[in-house]
Amino acid sequence: MTDQPDDLDPLALYAIDRVAEGATLVEIGEAMGLSGGAVFSRVTANAELQRRYQLSRETAADLLETELLDVIRSSTDRTAKADRVKLAGLQWVLSRRCPRRYADRVALEHTSPDGSMSPTETLDVASLSKEALAELMAARKR
Repeated sequence: MTDQPDDLDPLALYAIDRVAEGATLVEIGEAMGLSGGAVFSRVTANAELQRRYQLSRETAADLLETELLDVIRSSTDRTAKADRVKLAGLQWVLSRRCPRRYADRVALEHTSPDGSMSPTETLDVASLSKEALAELMAARKR
């Protein structure tokens, strides 16, 4: 990455570049003699590093997308079962790394079954006691 201010941790910047190349924090930590958690703490130490880290994760997701497409294109009848496992794993990782782009969308219906937005339940006022009916009428007047 370019335009690196002098006050940013150079090890964090190195780790962020490696994440963009597809390396995991654990792999990076092993190479640096740190735990994955320590690397995560460094790459999220301030807002600028967090921004760069998030961008690097999105870049790594693009690399995984390329890998996913390669598996799809190279799949044969003989490798189909193993390829399904690879594809499911890659899809899962993509949905976690960049959910905005790769996660399944969930739609929430805001209408009733008949599309009217009206409640479908009706109240049989004949079955209400006189007290309950009076309370209902009083609440309606408020």
